[in-house]
Parts: sequence; structure tokens; C-alpha cells
Amino acid sequence: MRGSIRRCVLLAFALSVPAMAQGVVPRDPPKNALQEALDRRAESSRLQAQAVAAFEAGDIDAALTLLNRQLELEPDNPLALYNLACVRCVRGDRDEAITLLRSAIERGFVDFEQMRRDPNLAALHDSEMFQQILANRTPILDAAGNMHFDVVKDKYRKGYVYDRDEDLHLTFACAYDKGTLEQAIDELHLLSDWAIDELFTSLADPPMREADPWVVVVLPTERDFRAWAIATYGPAAVTSEFSRIGGSYHHQRKELVAMDLGGTLRHEFLHVLHWRDNMRHGQLHPTWIQEGLCSLVEDYDVVDGHLVPVPSWRTNTVKRLARTNRIIDLTKLANMDHNTFNTRRPLANYAVARSFFLYLYQRHLLSPWYANYVEHYADDPTGIASIEAVTEMDIASIQRDFRDWAIALPQVAEARSDGSVSGLTTSLGVEVDPGRGEGPIITRVTAIARNAGLRPRDIITSIDSRPTRDMNDFVRVLSSYRPAQHVSVHVRRRSISLDIDVPVQGK
Repeated sequence: MRGSIRRCVLLAFALSVPAMAQGVVPRDPPKNALQEALDRRAESSRLQAQAVAAFEAGDIDAALTLLNRQLELEPDNPLALYNLACVRCVRGDRDEAITLLRSAIERGFVDFEQMRRDPNLAALHDSEMFQQILANRTPILDAAGNMHFDVVKDKYRKGYVYDRDEDLHLTFACAYDKGTLEQAIDELHLLSDWAIDELFTSLADPPMREADPWVVVVLPTERDFRAWAIATYGPAAVTSEFSRIGGSYHHQRKELVAMDLGGTLRHEFLHVLHWRDNMRHGQLHPTWIQEGLCSLVEDYDVVDGHLVPVPSWRTNTVKRLARTNRIIDLTKLANMDHNTFNTRRPLANYAVARSFFLYLYQRHLLSPWYANYVEHYADDPTGIASIEAVTEMDIASIQRDFRDWAIALPQVAEARSDGSVSGLTTSLGVEVDPGRGEGPIITRVTAIARNAGLRPRDIITSIDSRPTRDMNDFVRVLSSYRPAQHVSVHVRRRSISLDIDVPVQGK
């Protein structure tokens, strides 16, 4: 019984990626106010962790005290209210638990599968109020989604585009133009189709539009993104290139923020789908699985209309590690807690997790592994036993085979953080700036490129329908062509979109 409240708490904090998103603010807050907000958030998180530990140890009174102290700091925190309802219910305070649960829902707690499965609320499951909540989940979800969307709209200046997608249960606040947003939504549908076919089969029936909470997707201006990152993580989020935040999905708030329409948006959107699948199964998958699967769709090609994950700059990292026999032990990776995964060699951890799931995918074992893992999650939450089951190998043999696979991978051209490019031997006859998230911006054209129809300030969004939303996309895709080949380059030129036939050149 006590395990459930831990699961509730972790759902909102431990695997929010990369941390809690609090929404974009119109300008940088004063330093003192910002630090006070960060300190209050940190203290709230600390109190919650202590409450979980107390509850796990059977000290219900201590958990009650700690959660009440958390609510003094954040009176409208829906998760704290929900957890307090669970504690009150376990104590036998049924009426108080009902009142707290209603308050949690009014403030945005809409994970109805969690409520329905939670043994800590067992004493409420047969109550009229609880049954009414479940019977009215759809209008409650819609009302919560609309209210959240209205709040987000109020945060932004004029110039944002707002839209909604009923099938994906997403609303959008977008600093790009309407056509660009429509292209991004089309790509999210492509990602969703792949994810449901390959991994999250539970999302097909009932469909997301009927069962899952609305999520707001925020695609802000560079200025608004900076303000959000500072307000959420502190000044270091934008001052350090190594730790610069690209976005996050916050499950408690049902809010996704992304600085670009490329790898960041894809990664965070898959978190949305993965969380929905977790909720339907009543599970909480560990960080290495969450991050590995979501990193898998950062880089892909489209083959016959279908998404195909491909080697990337992350597999370059693993290839280098494999050559020196420094790939982390998979069992150790699978048992890492969230903080360790994200603070101790995080680039290597992400790279190995992403590459291992690509290894399974290329062997047509990713889908069987995930199905086996969900079925046997209670027996082994790390996923290692399911890997051994579908590969029919022990983990030591898998580790060796994975290393050999990594060494044999092609070296992928990549854009490095210092602005240099490695491994690219072809060109479109243009120079580009990375842009602010929609795609590389052409800054200079050669005569050949100009004759083909490209112009300075054109934004390159795809090549032969392969997305080029960021520099790693652009460099990786362009490197796959040979000089003298012709490609169809999709660009946005002010308010119009064009497909231009361009000859590939050698560098």
C-alpha cells in the first residue's frame, strides 16, 4: 500500500525532464524574487521527499506534518494536495480525504488512472463522489485543459499563434507562423504513429482524445524561452553552454516547453506519450528507459512515409566509448537514480541509453522488449530481465554484442557545440546560421545555389522530406548525399513555403 504514494510523488518530480517547468514569464524576474522562488521550490521538493520517506517507513503522522508544511509553501500544489488526500485516507480521515482530493482536482490533478488504481485511496473507491469523478472524467479533462490553455495565452504578447489538436490532446502556444506550426503538428503525428505502433500500444484504445489529459505545448520566442529557463532553473540554465536547457516536459503541470522544433520538441513530445502510457499501466519507468526512448526519436529519417530512427551524434559518442572499452555497464545504467543519471557523465549516459534502444530497434527487438517489459514490470522495473528474455542472451553477452555493434556503426557528421562541423564533405552552396529553432537560416549563397533558387534569409526546414530543424539535423542529412545529386530543399521565405531543386556540391 505504501508504494503507491512514492509512485505519485515521482510521477511529478523525479522524471520531469529535465526538471519542473513553471511557464514562461514576460521578462526576467528580479534576482531576489527569482532566488526566493527557486529556494521555495527546492524546499517544497525536499519536504515532499521527506514525506515519501516517512510514509514508506510507516510513519503516517510525520508524512502528514511534512505535507502540510509543503502546502504552506505551495498552497495550490495539486500533487501535494493529492498526496495529503492519500495520507488522510490511510489514516481513516475519509471526509477530509474527499475534500483534499476535490481540491487537488480543482487545481489541476487529472491523472484519473492513478486515482483509480491507487490503493491508498481504496476507502474512497466506492464513494458516490469518487464514482462521479470517474464518470465525468472527460468534461473534467476538457475543463482543466481549457483553463490551462487560457492561463498560458495570458502569459504571452501578441504575435503568438494558438491552436489545438484533438487527436493528440495538445494545445499550442507558438511564436512561429501558422504554416510552421502546422508542419510541426504533422511531424508530431508521425512521431505518435511510430510510437503507438512500436511501443505505446495502450494509447490506441481508447484513443488519447478520449482518455488522456490535455497538454500545453509552448514554442516560445528566444527571449521568452530565456525568461522561462532562468525562472525555472536559475541563471546557470542560460549562462553555461554545457548545461544550457533546451526544454522540458513537466507531467504534473501537463506542459511542454521547447526552444526548437527539432530534436528537443521530438524528445519532449515522446515524454508526453511515454507518461500517458505509464499512467495507463500504473507504472513508472526508470530514467534510463525514459531518456533512452525519448532520445531515440531526436534523429530519424522518413522511409516510405514511416519514421526510422538512425545513428546520430549520440551514437558517435558511444562509438568512441566502445573503441576504448569505456561503455558503462548496462546493469549499472539501468539502476541509476534520476539525479545520478543527469549529473554524472550525463552526455555519456544519454548516448548509451539512446544507442542501446537503437541497437534493439535495428534487430527488430524494440517492440517485443517493450511489450515484455510492461508485462513483467513488477518483477524487474529496470528492464534488464526483459532484455535478456527477448535477446535470449545473458546481460554480459548482450554487453559484448552491443559494444561490437557500436564499433561497427558509421561515423555521423555532426555540428559541435563550439560551432564547428565534423565529417561533412558536401554542401548546398550556402552558408547557414543555426537559427532560433525552426531550421538553419541561409546567410550567403553561391552562384549555383542562387541559380537554383535559394536566397539569403531562407529557412531550411527539410531536405527530401527529411527534417532539418536544427544544425545536427541539417549536417547529418546533408552528409548522406553525394556531389552532383539533386535534392528537394524545403524552405520558408517570409510567409511562403517553397520546394527548390538544388544540386549537391562537394566541399
